[in-house]
Amino acid sequence: MNTVGGLSDPIARVGADGPAPKGPVRDVLAEAHPGMRSSLSTLLNHEPDMHVIADAADADSAIHLLVARPDVLILDYKIAGKPSEARFRALMATNATADSRIVITTTEDSRQLALHALDAGATAVVLKDKAPTDLAQAIRSAAQGHRYISPDIR
Repeated sequence: MNTVGGLSDPIARVGADGPAPKGPVRDVLAEAHPGMRSSLSTLLNHEPDMHVIADAADADSAIHLLVARPDVLILDYKIAGKPSEARFRALMATNATADSRIVITTTEDSRQLALHALDAGATAVVLKDKAPTDLAQAIRSAAQGHRYISPDIR
């Protein structure tokens, strides 16, 4: 397996933990900022193959919403509080995230952050300012078991 910066190849196929969804991709959106949450929800619900089934303003609420077994959890990287790799890994390691692919949204243009998020269990990482063009593609890729990093992350 190829590695980048000591981490798994970010473009490699995700493990076979379930088939791609049939029908619309069912999303839970966890975003701390109300305006961004509303905008992303509207953007995704306009995609013919996606449906936001619930949204949350904090990590605890997002974990509780995972009982709905969404195909994809869209997670604001900073939603768990001050971003730290240890806190983020702890959130990703919860059993609640086991059945959903995770797409991280972030304002940080950091390849290292993206690679660490993928290594911790995320399936895709998208820059928030590129969400209108990248988010739907990242969700589709994640739902099919493929990893995705926004092209503008350096």
